[in-house]
Amino acid sequence: MDMSKILTEEEYTRERSPKELFEWVKQKEKEVEPWCHKHSKNENLRAIKYRKNGLLDLFSNECRILAYYAIKKYDNRADVKVKPLCDFEPKDGIIIDNGNEIFVEITHAINEEKKPLQKRLLISNGHSPWEYNILGDKGNGRKQSRSPDDIITDNRPIKSNEIIENVKGLIRKAANKKCEKSMKPKLPYGQKKTVLIVAFDDTGIGPHFDEHKRWDAIVDFKKNEIDRMPHNFRKIQLFAKLNEKFIE
Repeated sequence: MDMSKILTEEEYTRERSPKELFEWVKQKEKEVEPWCHKHSKNENLRAIKYRKNGLLDLFSNECRILAYYAIKKYDNRADVKVKPLCDFEPKDGIIIDNGNEIFVEITHAINEEKKPLQKRLLISNGHSPWEYNILGDKGNGRKQSRSPDDIITDNRPIKSNEIIENVKGLIRKAANKKCEKSMKPKLPYGQKKTVLIVAFDDTGIGPHFDEHKRWDAIVDFKKNEIDRMPHNFRKIQLFAKLNEKFIE
């Protein structure tokens, strides 16, 4: 099946209740996954995934997170409507609650210098390898390698405290960049109508939350540093991608 028939802009931007959006996203994930697997080495797939604001890229990195946020915040309230956006405005979705519009902006805590490599790993594996430092890949300037197996690491295991500090650093940088923008009065950010969601790779925090020290360190970091950044957001949330958990 053609991806253009699996995901369309009209369907993507339709207003739904939180429950309807969440169920739609879960269904679309089932349809998208086999298509991606079938076309995993196809240039067309890479173009769709890596093109800025491509619909498949937006679905994976924005709509899915918006759906998780809406269902967590509003449960199955039928009177609340959620509308994912796919334009170039500085917001990724709108939640309509009792006539009030709440904007949602989603950003990703990722290493900008190594973003192509990180993004390739996140798309392929759902996470990036925190256990090693990423040095580069075996591709060249004209034709980069696309396989995660071609990404070069230094094979030096990273200590637990290094992992935490790396995660903190990426979250800090992503949040601060958006917080600075929020102070501009012409942006929706400046109207205190926007919820900012900073999505981060929590692979290094551990897939099991019995590793309390690691997780608590991020929770404390959010409370003591991120929440204290000067901003005009309604609220800032952190979203752990692997465990699909929010830090309030």
